[in-house]
Amino acid sequence: MDRGYTNLLFHLNRPSTALPLQTLTASLSHYLSSLPSPTPLTAISISSPFFAPPLSHIELSALSTAFRHAVHLKHKSLIDDHPGNVLGTLFSRGVKVRLRDWVRDVLKGLEGGVGVLRLACAGGVLTGLGDLEGVGKLKAGSGEAGRGRVEDEVVVALADVMELYESAAHGGGWEKEFQPVTGQGDVEALSLALILASHSLPLVPTPKLKALSLPILAHHLTSTISSAFQSGSFLDLLPSSITPKDVYKIHISPTSSFPSTLTRILASPLYTSLALLSKLTACVLSTLVESKPSMGLVVAGRTLNVMEGLARDVERAWVVGGLDGVYEDDIEPESRELTTQIWTILKTFLFTTIMISESILSTTVFIPPSSFSSSSSPSTSTSTQTPTPKSLSLQTLQTLSHLSFIISQFGGVTTTSTSSTDFPELKKTFYIALDVLTSSEQEGSSVENGSMGEQFVKRLCAEDVPSGAGGEAKERRGQLQPAKKAFALACIEQLVPILSDNSLPMVFQTCFPYLYDPSHRETFESAHSVVLGIFAAHAQKVADVKLNAKQRPSNSELKGTTFVESLVPFYAGCLIENSVSGRLSTPQLRLAYSALVRSASSGAHTSTSSSADARALALPQFCIDTLLSAINAPSTPSSLPSASDGRDHLHRLHLTLISTLPSLHLPLLSRALDSIRSMVLSLPLHTDGDERRKELVEELFKEILEKVGDREKETVMRWWYDVRAELLGGGGEKREEGEATTLSRL
Repeated sequence: MDRGYTNLLFHLNRPSTALPLQTLTASLSHYLSSLPSPTPLTAISISSPFFAPPLSHIELSALSTAFRHAVHLKHKSLIDDHPGNVLGTLFSRGVKVRLRDWVRDVLKGLEGGVGVLRLACAGGVLTGLGDLEGVGKLKAGSGEAGRGRVEDEVVVALADVMELYESAAHGGGWEKEFQPVTGQGDVEALSLALILASHSLPLVPTPKLKALSLPILAHHLTSTISSAFQSGSFLDLLPSSITPKDVYKIHISPTSSFPSTLTRILASPLYTSLALLSKLTACVLSTLVESKPSMGLVVAGRTLNVMEGLARDVERAWVVGGLDGVYEDDIEPESRELTTQIWTILKTFLFTTIMISESILSTTVFIPPSSFSSSSSPSTSTSTQTPTPKSLSLQTLQTLSHLSFIISQFGGVTTTSTSSTDFPELKKTFYIALDVLTSSEQEGSSVENGSMGEQFVKRLCAEDVPSGAGGEAKERRGQLQPAKKAFALACIEQLVPILSDNSLPMVFQTCFPYLYDPSHRETFESAHSVVLGIFAAHAQKVADVKLNAKQRPSNSELKGTTFVESLVPFYAGCLIENSVSGRLSTPQLRLAYSALVRSASSGAHTSTSSSADARALALPQFCIDTLLSAINAPSTPSSLPSASDGRDHLHRLHLTLISTLPSLHLPLLSRALDSIRSMVLSLPLHTDGDERRKELVEELFKEILEKVGDREKETVMRWWYDVRAELLGGGGEKREEGEATTLSRL
């Protein structure tokens, strides 16, 4: 007998050994792949005192890795032994068949073993076969090399572990005596089993996955994820650990209990396995929702409830913790590593939440309404109503609202940046939730469509700091409040179309404090986006009424019109004031002002009465007059310190006027066009490389060609051909070759 094999058996039959674990598992992989039959060694391994309870995450992971490597070694040895006979012949077996027989012999050795150990070994084999499929050495999805049997063993082993813990939870205390114990300082055996399953269970086909009790599995996975973050309490000790030191506001004493709490979390196998646990949870929930919608929605709702509770506790602890609004220079150098660890955990929690929420929402989109149309099940009271896709979307948005101070570190949910901090999965989850919440389908309840989203908007508008945080928290809220408001405004912007007219004043009051304050850029831009959303929704409502009624809508049909119209003069002045450098950018200003004029013009042409049209044209006329007054103002605004800034500001206003052309009706076009002609001619063709005039002409032609409506196109084009030569500097003048090429299309 091989001396190395004898030594391996010697160490496996001892509860402990001085041999390094890596050496032991490497030897185990070698002999599993080289022995004539792996069955005896497999049986010895799972019954070995070395791997027997108390269970250890390190040892179980090493055991699973040993079987995973054994698959690779066995496949390589089969290839080396039969280099020219991979597929086999009439009288010899191919590599895949021999590997299948080897896998069958391994599974024989697992019979009668402890469930957790069987899961570790079978999971390692399945992961190894998955590796071979990943590199093309086995055909994916074909079940080659006995993969189907390994999948069955993984499912059965996990089911045995779950049944053991489930019976103990619902039975007497004596069942716990049969549960395997874990080592001191390690997590419980069920959590260890879930960590092992997170490596292999995603490789199991969905039909086999359904054989498990998915609601129970989802519950255990959710509890495990909650435990990884200490049920949201890992920041509770932060306030008592922070003291000022010298010139620094923040110093976390290394002798306090908080650093040790962070160390335990980061070193925990639950935390290091969160990515796989989250992926498995997402897989289980999506499978359950797809296969059994009624039950799946309930289970998904419970999971999201847990995640929302964790997020709420984390947010509350962050507010009172003392780090909100603190800059790196305020932190004592020795404590910066700890604050970095805090942010690492917080971002990990956000990633976990997004992965689970995205999977749930992406699946609920395809659920037919009949699956959740009943308000409650016959056997339950109305207090346990089946969740709907809208209610799950609402839960997700509420959870993300609690985590807005973390989201702000990625630029927020509305950022269009493609930098390294971009988080596309966050945006996908955010917009799926909003799309579902604004969908027009009835979801089996007697509540009017859109009211769920409207109630959410009302809560966002009324929200300040987390409830129960107290006055001290309000003083400490720092950057939390702007980040939370920015998220709220981003939600409201998308939900404006489903709001009733009575909610619009409340929404505007929420936006008003941020319309003139660019210090927090995301909140500033989101506030303007919400106001523009109000105008866009108003314009769409008027257009729909005109399309359906073919006449001017009645007062009842345009309820809320008076309020929106009353905003037009204010917002026109607001945009002019925000047209200076450092506030709205030129594209933002042009887009906002053209949208304002478009909304103000929406009431025109709703009646054959000329007097009605004249009244409707008053608002867009006011917008144009306000813009022209700013352009023709004799003095430079005080916020423009130099002549150069004044010229840039004036050019920005010129471009804004040009952008309003597609939104104007015929009665207003002539004056606007004459004003544009005058301002273009007032500029020189060239002044030391200054090409403002050239840009104005190009932008004017672009607006006319691409955006002016069919009704106004003929008038505008006739005007363009009349003044084209004059705007370009005269048809006979000699222009530079580059300019002639650029303007040839004009």
